[in-house]
Amino acid sequence: MNDRPAGGAPWRPGPAGDDAARTLPWAPAGAPGQRPGPDAAPTLPWVSAGAPGTSPGQAAPALPAAPPGAVAPAPGQRVGPWLLERELGRGGMGVVYVARRPGFDRPVALKVLPPGASPEAARRFELEARLASRLRHPNLVTILDVGAAGGACYYAMDLVEGGSLHERLRRDGPLDPREAAGLFAALARALAFAHAQGVLHRDLKPHNVMLDAQGAPLLTDFGLALDLEAAERLTRSGTVAGTPAYMAPEQAGGALEEIDRRSDVYGLGATLYEALTGRPPFEGATALNVIAAVLGRPPAPPRALRPAIPRDLETVALVCLAKDPADRYPTASALAQDLERVARGEPIEGRRVSRTRRALAWVRRRRAAAAALVAVPAIGAAGAQRPLAAARAHGR
Repeated sequence: MNDRPAGGAPWRPGPAGDDAARTLPWAPAGAPGQRPGPDAAPTLPWVSAGAPGTSPGQAAPALPAAPPGAVAPAPGQRVGPWLLERELGRGGMGVVYVARRPGFDRPVALKVLPPGASPEAARRFELEARLASRLRHPNLVTILDVGAAGGACYYAMDLVEGGSLHERLRRDGPLDPREAAGLFAALARALAFAHAQGVLHRDLKPHNVMLDAQGAPLLTDFGLALDLEAAERLTRSGTVAGTPAYMAPEQAGGALEEIDRRSDVYGLGATLYEALTGRPPFEGATALNVIAAVLGRPPAPPRALRPAIPRDLETVALVCLAKDPADRYPTASALAQDLERVARGEPIEGRRVSRTRRALAWVRRRRAAAAALVAVPAIGAAGAQRPLAAARAHGR
């Protein structure tokens, strides 16, 4: 099933102008989630004036009053105007359902923060909804509605039932290299658009790439996103948040002040690596082992695992995975351009880091690794594998 409009998934490599967002034809002006202008977002009804999201850093948003003994809603019940049909998955950041509402011609994925959630969870949920609702792009899952009812907060988004990239890789094995180049060029363009809106994703991985019925990729799950325009970030320095196998070294080390757009370039490169080889760049028995590898070891060259990968495509992945952010692609747009060159059979512009620079970076990272690893216990509910991201939904 594919609920996107006809012609609505132009994921194949295209010109730089493809980063532009577009208005979705089925969402008329004033419809839930439809923005009246490029900078506006759906009103978040559970956030009072001056709450986080309008003035970052203040007290957490007040949730609507929950009925005594309230629990997460069950299929067959309503959350606001939405009738829940079935549960897709759940995790620390909410429960995702397939839902419908009168007058809306197709099902949606409805992410619900159940009654009784902590103020921190409410604050994170509000931030996720607000940041995701800024974004209108053919390769980003679209927010359609936000609201609150019965003590629960929710937002509705496109339902993509083609499954995740993670599921496809588990089922069919690594992608054809040329297909991977085109698919990841589209994702890089979508990521560049998010960055232009001041949003860092921070949890890029195969679980968070959905594929529609035509195979077009859609980036989803902004549960760990950072607002580059906010005066204060929710995650404290020294806290590791994300999925270790796909985190950039600065993110794995809890150096919040060093996380920027190049950290997302790394995450997309780690996802590309797995799409090409069938495994993430770093593996280990525990999160601690994986983070130690991220901080201290270079990844195995993709062609050592799969010789059929073109050398230029291997180089693109390894440039993304450079330990030092200065050695990566400076922007997601630059990454997209090289991926498009690979898809067209043209020479790329990215160059691998020299052995000398790699050795120096290795020494620096080894010195920092011991101190950084003390942050590993902080992964917690936001951390190691975020199991609901594996669900065929768009949240946790």
